[in-house]
Amino acid sequence: MQNEAFGNFLKNLPTLFENMGRTIYDGRNTIKIFAPPESHFNVDIAVKKYKVPNPIQRVHYTLSGNTKCVRAYINGMTLKDFGFSTPESIAMVETKKNGFFHTGYYVSMVANNEKNLNDLITENGQINSQLADQFAEMLAKLHTNGLVFNDLNLTNVLCTKQYDGSTLFTLIDTNRMKYYGKKVLPWKFCLADFKSFTGSFEAYNHVVNKYCEIRNINKNKEIDKLIAIKALHNIHYRRKKRFLHGLKNLIT
Repeated sequence: MQNEAFGNFLKNLPTLFENMGRTIYDGRNTIKIFAPPESHFNVDIAVKKYKVPNPIQRVHYTLSGNTKCVRAYINGMTLKDFGFSTPESIAMVETKKNGFFHTGYYVSMVANNEKNLNDLITENGQINSQLADQFAEMLAKLHTNGLVFNDLNLTNVLCTKQYDGSTLFTLIDTNRMKYYGKKVLPWKFCLADFKSFTGSFEAYNHVVNKYCEIRNINKNKEIDKLIAIKALHNIHYRRKKRFLHGLKNLIT
């Protein structure tokens, strides 16, 4: 009976999403938590509603079927298959309007981790070297399994301290991730994951050095390239923030 009731919940999700659930994030996309008995599931679940894409994207998604919710669902299962922590994929729901893809919903278990990569820098401004080393190990494992996350920002990597002193890294917002097959990735494919996981150059350098050590990469040869990638990303990020702030002031 629960499966049937949950099936009805998914069938009516676009309507239920607007009227039920507890909003935990409301920005470009919206995330809500649905608790029993709202969802007819036995535990809390998270539902992410993606923003409506532009007309060109709607046509592309209709023809390709490669929507964000599809990618999030598949990538969540892929990460689990390789032993990485990520909220378990439960379902995805898509809606159409005038025959074209309109928007999508990704349903998963809830990530209950309390901390993220902000903890790479301690309260007194020092590098958390243990956390940085463990993150570098996780990143190297990701790449040696043919995975590039493509969106490793501070809030997409959640951290939980384990009893043995290790850190469990939980990856969320997985729709940009790409899987290139069971092979060690060429170095150039991995560069996308070295842009936004921290705003601190000191923490960045620490992670990069540890990563290169783990993968036996000549860091003296590659470090300048990595620093340039980070610096360019920071410049673009600051320009974007200034533009959006100015636009907001004009509107309000």
